[in-house]
Amino acid sequence: MGIEAGSSKLLLRAALLDAPGKWAGVEEKLTFWEATISLSVSMLGTGIVVFPYSFALCGYVVGPIALIALGVLAYLSFLSLIRCTAKMHVTSYAGLLQALPSAWGHYTNASLWLLLVLTSAAYVLVTSDIIRSFALRDDAEVPVVLQSPILFAVVLAVSFPFCLCKSLHGLSATSAYCSFAIVAAVALILNDLCEIARGDPLPPSLAVTGSAQPRSVVIALPILGCGMFGHMNTSQMYAELQSDVKPKAHRIALLCCMIAVAMYMLVGAAGYAAFGRGTQPDILAQIAARRGESLSVVLIQGLLASYVMLKTPLLILPLRSLTLMLFHPTSAAGPPDLSGRSHVALTFALLACVYAAAIAMPDLGQLLQLLGAVCVIPICFVVPARLAWTIEVPRPTPRCLVMASVGILASALSLLQSIVA
Repeated sequence: MGIEAGSSKLLLRAALLDAPGKWAGVEEKLTFWEATISLSVSMLGTGIVVFPYSFALCGYVVGPIALIALGVLAYLSFLSLIRCTAKMHVTSYAGLLQALPSAWGHYTNASLWLLLVLTSAAYVLVTSDIIRSFALRDDAEVPVVLQSPILFAVVLAVSFPFCLCKSLHGLSATSAYCSFAIVAAVALILNDLCEIARGDPLPPSLAVTGSAQPRSVVIALPILGCGMFGHMNTSQMYAELQSDVKPKAHRIALLCCMIAVAMYMLVGAAGYAAFGRGTQPDILAQIAARRGESLSVVLIQGLLASYVMLKTPLLILPLRSLTLMLFHPTSAAGPPDLSGRSHVALTFALLACVYAAAIAMPDLGQLLQLLGAVCVIPICFVVPARLAWTIEVPRPTPRCLVMASVGILASALSLLQSIVA
């Protein structure tokens, strides 16, 4: 109660000191559609190529049901974060954690910081692999410029100017391109999958099925859960929303969840229909193996490479805010303003951390699966439930219990599966 009372006084004072057109010190420039695009891009990623594999693990009955259920839970989670942000008058996830006991804050901050760094590193790896696939043949020797240390640095250097943006509004043009790129890539993927599905029928051993083994469903949970992860920018989005749009923030979250579920559902179902139980974790590689390096595959790779490279700033933005909050924990509303030189230096340092992670761990598959169980699912569902339980008045008990119970169960089962595997 002492923590909550002290924070409330500071936050009330911050709210009263806001200048016109600002909220918690942030300019209110973000429109409804700019916010929708930014949040959708935060949620969607190259992980979309894995969703057919999750459908193959779950079958055509459990797969769609699980995806829709997690979409509903993701909306409830976003709703909790939006309401808590409005109540606390903060601009970052880390700012919300001031209402919780310190142990919760330490765990969530560490998990989110590590997750953002490793996800950014994974994006560097994906982009580099796509660039190599363009430039190299299977038997060609890798030139120095395409070797990991130099290529990783080049990829991050291209992203660096975009990473200097301080707001989602400043990234609106980048987000608009990313939304075009992912929609175009999905359309091309769906076209290729439909062509494959219309070809020779699958053998009986690979035919689609409605049954699923419990162990397979557990393996699919982190994939499905990670697909709904865009929580790191929710508070920033709400703070930047124009004042007349803020009451509609829950509609933005609902629309983004519906878009994500629809796109994942289309790609997952089409991929499963095309390859059946033989669906592999990377559906794009499977399409290329079946149809060769066609123009469509090349376009998809190019769109995904540019998408990943330009989406990186949407990860660096909350990572920078989180880092500042860790060094300035007494800042109630949000991270303090930096001088231009300090801002550039901090952004460079964070990209250096991303570079080091990409160099040190070139195979992030198993690590990200473990982080999905330990970090992503709790941050998506358990921590927002705890925040809503503490901050919202009246307390939304049913919503908190549903999010927390599902999150804890899914996280525990996924962690157990990762350890056993």
